Amino acid sequence: ETASAGDPWLCERWGMSATYPIAPLFAEHDGLDASNEGWMFAEPVHLVPDRDRVKLYPARFLELQAVETVGLIATLNAHFADRHLQFLAPTAGRWYVRCSPSEIPVTTPPNVTRFGSLADFQPKSSGALDWRSLQNEAQMLLFGQPVNEAREAAGKSPISGVWFWGGGVLPEL
Repeated sequence: ETASAGDPWLCERWGMSATYPIAPLFAEHDGLDASNEGWMFAEPVHLVPDRDRVKLYPARFLELQAVETVGLIATLNAHFADRHLQFLAPTAGRWYVRCSPSEIPVTTPPNVTRFGSLADFQPKSSGALDWRSLQNEAQMLLFGQPVNEAREAAGKSPISGVWFWGGGVLPEL
């Protein structure tokens, strides 16, 4: 299960902004040491070009298996290591990226993207990393991966990208 369904509503219900750094809270819940680093969800997604926009299908629709996740995470880590990004997947459907807190961009939860064009919801970088480009790189990197070829052969949607969102540092509670 992913964190994407209803997060803005939940945050607002408890008097927090919808941009509350929910990823580090979930990372801690998932057994990761979320202290002293920046955290974001790197949600595995399936992207489908439509007539005049791209539709995003988040992890909860993808029936990901742990064995599939291992290879994809290893591929992402090998490619992005030089930019000091570390991808982790404590569950098959909930992926994270650890980065410098100064690099956390302004993001949008995937469930909000259904109301418009993905171009309107791309991450807005605040540091040296261009998160929009990183998202595009991940798309190209995941295209043609053996895991995705096996998923398509089995009639499943491939993991065609990651959606960065929910970023921040673990708040002191």
